[in-house]
Amino acid sequence: MNRKAFTLWEIVGILLVLVVVAALLFPIFARVNPTPKRHQCLSHLKQIGLGFMQYAQDYNERFPPISHGENGWADLLEPYLKSRQLFVCPNGEAAPDERRSDYFMNARLSRFAMEKLTQSASTILGGDGQDNGATNSHLIEPLISQTTDKTAPARRHLDGANYLFADGHVKWMKPDGVTLEKPKGNNYTFLPR
Repeated sequence: MNRKAFTLWEIVGILLVLVVVAALLFPIFARVNPTPKRHQCLSHLKQIGLGFMQYAQDYNERFPPISHGENGWADLLEPYLKSRQLFVCPNGEAAPDERRSDYFMNARLSRFAMEKLTQSASTILGGDGQDNGATNSHLIEPLISQTTDKTAPARRHLDGANYLFADGHVKWMKPDGVTLEKPKGNNYTFLPR
């Protein structure tokens, strides 16, 4: 018997197998890859870091104040940046209006002289903050809730956050890598000295 065509049941069987395989693979391919957004956020913080450095050059090598009149630190950096959109984290809940920021500044570095900074590579200057925060959003120390709250900004990007350091580099870290003590090992601090 020379057979050249599939029977109806063979075609149904093949289609059934394809549907099952597609159902198993669909969730894998449908998942949104958060890595590009994390890298975009890193880029935003890097640009903000350059804004901090340019501001310091114009103001006696000092970081900007948290607030100056009605302006927050983000407002003071705006003339040095190309776009106000740099203050919007791509993983944030909603795009802020013109006077908002999804990032924070380390309040301990407000008006701090860069020359007094002895551990700039381990001192946090800023990072992922509350969505739609004020332009003077700041932290004086890491929040304890960030280590336990799964929705905290310190867990915004793959269970971690992006941080800007006082020397201008940017790094992704888990919240338990941030401390208020002198840095030891892989820990980073809010302390300016």
